[in-house]
Amino acid sequence: MTHPDFEMLIACRDGELSRKQQSRVHDHLRGCGSCRAEFARFRTAVSGIRPRAATTPIPCPDVGQLTGLRTAIRKWKAARVQPERSGDRLKNRVAKEIGPFLGSDGTRKLLTSVSDSGNNLLGTVEQVLVNFLGKRAASELVNRVVDRAILQDNL
Repeated sequence: MTHPDFEMLIACRDGELSRKQQSRVHDHLRGCGSCRAEFARFRTAVSGIRPRAATTPIPCPDVGQLTGLRTAIRKWKAARVQPERSGDRLKNRVAKEIGPFLGSDGTRKLLTSVSDSGNNLLGTVEQVLVNFLGKRAASELVNRVVDRAILQDNL
């Protein structure tokens, strides 16, 4: 077996592979210290980030929840223009979340292309993460960045 890519490792972690594929990935990980270390680093970095099962119904929000969400979005937009909520401080919070995936050099290079206002932050970060990690893992990580580095700190 060739070295598994991140999509394959995510599918393995989520139990989405056939038994034969799952076994081949695990056999490879047992024999390849490099892949085993990457997989361990990946699992550590995404611990606690689990996608909602496809069969889990998504509850319909009530009017109060929607109003709260709109208020939170307005606060976030207003906070984006405040110096302490943008620029280097925002980039540092985002770097903490994506650093385990891209490394310090990759993270620094990526965040230099983000404007000081942060207006292009999510679009820039998401595109690179999709190319590097695949769509599903990038989506999970972008949600984590929004929750931990942007919304939580701004509300």
